[in-house]
Amino acid sequence: MEQTSLKNGLGIAAFVFGIIGFLTGFIGIGMIFDIIAIILGIVTLISKKQKKGLGIAGLTIGALGFIIMVFLVDVFSSDAEQIPIAETSGVVSTETSVSEETNTSTEITTFSEQILVDQNNVKIIATGLESDSSGVSIELRIENNMDKAIMVQSRNQSVNGYMIEPIFSCDIQSQKIANTTIDFHSSDLERCGITTISDIELYFTVSDYDTWDSIFESEIVSIKTECGDYVQTYDDSGKELYNKDGLRIIAKDLVVDEEIYGTYIPLYIENNTGKDLMVQSRNTSINGIMVEPTFSEDIVNGKVALARFSFESWNLEENNIEEINNIETTFNMCDLATWDNNYESDPVTISFE
Repeated sequence: MEQTSLKNGLGIAAFVFGIIGFLTGFIGIGMIFDIIAIILGIVTLISKKQKKGLGIAGLTIGALGFIIMVFLVDVFSSDAEQIPIAETSGVVSTETSVSEETNTSTEITTFSEQILVDQNNVKIIATGLESDSSGVSIELRIENNMDKAIMVQSRNQSVNGYMIEPIFSCDIQSQKIANTTIDFHSSDLERCGITTISDIELYFTVSDYDTWDSIFESEIVSIKTECGDYVQTYDDSGKELYNKDGLRIIAKDLVVDEEIYGTYIPLYIENNTGKDLMVQSRNTSINGIMVEPTFSEDIVNGKVALARFSFESWNLEENNIEEINNIETTFNMCDLATWDNNYESDPVTISFE
């Protein structure tokens, strides 16, 4: 009996791992057990001292589980579903249906080395632009000649007039120099339709690294590339939700993206009010059920933004919302300089087919 068990050892192990992998595949770890089952099954088949039956069964189950997992991953990584807007109460409808995402590539140009900030013994110099598959970066050299460590960050960034949030924060010790980059992700540039970079605007904040106390904020700086005469086009097609005193809000198609952002509506926001604003939503409902969307957008005067008015999957599930027929909300606009509430829209309703 003991000799028989030894001859079945690898086959039994392959069979057991195959079963475990098949049963746990839907929670993400099953693929590991499937691979182990396949390897043990192959070893069983090529071994002269092992019985083949359970090894073949383990190999078969492991391979089947692995194939199913690959299929499921491919299904869930497919493009996000887009649902066109049917009607918006109180506004004139358009026939154009525009996706938020566009298939574009960004043309990289150069510019001469430029001193952006020279203040309080801190100097920030833009030395060039670089690009790779992840996006576009501004190359910076920051010189800290203060007697303390500092943290440098940027605010109110725009590319070709589009508000875009990059990745940037740099800590620099006293009397040191840092070579760093401000990184704009390719997906943000592409969804705004930016194919050529002509100008970038922003300002810098410098804080004490140890206490986080503000040291100074720079003036707004502008970086012009060799394509400075390029004119960016802005896609303002969609359903107009608000248009008053220089502020426009336009809704694009509903997007279902379960992997990253959940369910959301791209909003085109154009600010020509003469003030820097924060736009938020109030009293939002889906199909008559009150929900809490994720939405807050800071937009500088004279700029446009393509924001996401999004709903978390758990919030929809908690309210048993399986299909979105209509969304009702109001928009509140706050002056970023004074924090006064300057505007509040009437309730708007967005309906979907």
